[in-house]
Amino acid sequence: MFGKTTMQNPCINIVISVFNRRELTRACLCSLARQSYRNFQIIVVDDGSTDGTSAMIRQDFPEVLLLHGDGNLWWTGAVNVGVRQALSLAQARDFVLLLNDDLVVEADYLQTLLQAAERMPHAVIGSVEVLADDPDVIFSGAVRVNWLTAKQQVLHAGQRLSQFARDHLEPVSIQHGRGALYPVAVFKEVGLFDDRHFKQCGDTELPRRAALRGFPLYVCYGAVVKTTAAQSGKNINTQARYTLRDFRKYFFDVRSNCRLVYRWYFCRNIFTNPLARLNYFCFDVLRITWRFFSRLSFRQP
Repeated sequence: MFGKTTMQNPCINIVISVFNRRELTRACLCSLARQSYRNFQIIVVDDGSTDGTSAMIRQDFPEVLLLHGDGNLWWTGAVNVGVRQALSLAQARDFVLLLNDDLVVEADYLQTLLQAAERMPHAVIGSVEVLADDPDVIFSGAVRVNWLTAKQQVLHAGQRLSQFARDHLEPVSIQHGRGALYPVAVFKEVGLFDDRHFKQCGDTELPRRAALRGFPLYVCYGAVVKTTAAQSGKNINTQARYTLRDFRKYFFDVRSNCRLVYRWYFCRNIFTNPLARLNYFCFDVLRITWRFFSRLSFRQP
């Protein structure tokens, strides 16, 4: 712990799940070590890395609280382990920040998130994602969903970040785990991530449940996380083109946001009306199917 929690100085418990990405993890932790806001605790859950990630953390970042899994937690289970640890340390005014290990942040990142949270004290505050080699262009800004047709609108992608005020808060329909600040009360009142039905990609389901329980969702345009084009492009969820060989991976792989079982349990968890649940699921499957075939290429990579 870097500081002492007070009513004016809440602690941010940063939960990061890692697996075999030692150098990316190192860069992420280095960026957190430079934060201007000092009252935070980093909790890393290493789910069975074999590349020396844990040894690196113990040697280079001894202040990090390092927890371990056996390789079967996946992202959602590992994050829940970290959140439970955070809740055991946290007071009511504190926060839990979910952050991926393939991201780096500027020195004022935590301070900016906290200022946004002070403006919207019951909200889940997300981050804007940019590419490290072109940090003024928004890669992922905010997502709004039409809950009748399942249509998703990604707001401001490709626009200049400098066009927006640093304190701009954009209301969103869902939240991601790539830099999301949660009031402790969310987990106390709503529960943890659904690690029974989502091994991966469970980050959007919990914040939607939270929104339905009165915790609004925003993205703060001053809170920026940076990734690399290479890291983003090789993800099945962000590929620009697909081949027929990607079909199984896209619809059934445990790492895919478009895995059909994930899409069903997302509907089941957020809709209480069976007809609304079925309606959204059907439109959602049509949406992700169109997305796949509209990007289909018959050229060999």
